[in-house]
Amino acid sequence: MHLSWLNVARKVEAMANAVAFGATCRREMPANDYGFQPQRSLALSDAVTLYLTQDRGLSLAVLERNDISMQRTVVDSSKRTGDSVIVFSYMVAGNVREQKMRRVSVKKFWQTPGSARCLYGLDNIVGQREVILLEGEIDMLSCETAGLTNAASVPGGCGSFTWLDFENTREILDRSDKIYIATDCDEGGASAAAHLTEVFGAHKCFRVQWRCGCK
Repeated sequence: MHLSWLNVARKVEAMANAVAFGATCRREMPANDYGFQPQRSLALSDAVTLYLTQDRGLSLAVLERNDISMQRTVVDSSKRTGDSVIVFSYMVAGNVREQKMRRVSVKKFWQTPGSARCLYGLDNIVGQREVILLEGEIDMLSCETAGLTNAASVPGGCGSFTWLDFENTREILDRSDKIYIATDCDEGGASAAAHLTEVFGAHKCFRVQWRCGCK
């Protein structure tokens, strides 16, 4: 099935003019009960906060709730130049189970060694009758900024579905009444939507069609 999601896109676009500064304090996280050791991160700088709030349209409250932090990485040691790196912590029941990094200046991603493969925002969809599945951490945060707190993002794009086997993820989705598949409007996103529809059934899966220029 297909769904036009104009209201969501408009809400996200309306936040694009919001500018906020500041950040919460960071701490060095110890290894959790699952043996995963998150990397140490820093408070968001004003520049990164401005990028996330003004350029990407996210609210400061959403950044704080999802514990968005940053790191610095060396780009050219000879010139002593560096880049800011956004850190997305995949929280599941109070534990960081995966950690994904994204450079600000270029679209480059990597993960902390030992990360699990789980949905970003998995706790958001527990017990929800309607679930939104997206392709990207920023997309999930954008939905939350727009007031949609029943959204989660697939990890690492649409090329793998190992996240379905993470703990009780499949059961959580099985129990939902509707799954809105809001992956990207490309071949990979369409393929993922088709696979998820096959797994969970066409009677409950709805393919979101993003407005031109929104995704």
